[in-house]
Amino acid sequence: MSSQHVRFCKSFDGAEIAYAVSGEGPPVVLMPNWLTHLEYQWRSVAWRPWLEALATRYQLIRYDPRGCGMSDRDVSDLSFETWVRDFGAVVDAVGLDRFSLLGICQGGPIAIEFTARHPGRVSNLVLYGTYGRGRFRRNASPEEPQKAKVMLEMLEVGWAHEDHAFMRAFATQFQPRGSIEHLRSWCELQSAATSASNAVALSRVMFDVDVQDSAARLDCPTLVAHPDRDAVVPVEEGRLLAKKIGRAHV
Repeated sequence: MSSQHVRFCKSFDGAEIAYAVSGEGPPVVLMPNWLTHLEYQWRSVAWRPWLEALATRYQLIRYDPRGCGMSDRDVSDLSFETWVRDFGAVVDAVGLDRFSLLGICQGGPIAIEFTARHPGRVSNLVLYGTYGRGRFRRNASPEEPQKAKVMLEMLEVGWAHEDHAFMRAFATQFQPRGSIEHLRSWCELQSAATSASNAVALSRVMFDVDVQDSAARLDCPTLVAHPDRDAVVPVEEGRLLAKKIGRAHV
């Protein structure tokens, strides 16, 4: 396992947020999605190649959002606003004045909102497989909100059970050609990351996000990349996001 130093900082309301620093070089922050655990990710066959590649060239900073991983899980305020403010607490604790930012999936909207609020602190922004509006906010397909509700119900009954049909479907969305080891790795990460009830609460927040106005205010070099067969976030959401950001490259 690559060397990383895990530390804790307090957010605005006293919640403890776990963050990790590894590697040397220009600072890059990898934003979390809701399925994170700082220590387990280094053992995940899905995540380890990403982390090793980044940590060999940069000072890589990661953190677990509240309700997840090594951060406080039993919190009274779980919202998009707290996610943005927690991230601010992390970069301040690390002492970062200016840094590059990589937002994947749920991490994208947080990265967008923070960058819009703090122009000048983010030197470069990379948005991969992410979106500006959550599933409850997408009106292109009338079935989308219903699909989101079904997903929440499946989370409640199938969370972290490797032999459950939902788990196989869930893992396949993230790695359509993944091996049985990948399936097990996703299942183990779920179990380590959070509880079923927190997973549902975190997902509800994700599904209700809308940062399109903030995206339109961004003024830093931004790269928007999106897998053309993404089963989690439709590629149309990536295209929409790229259109909103004035300095985006795709």
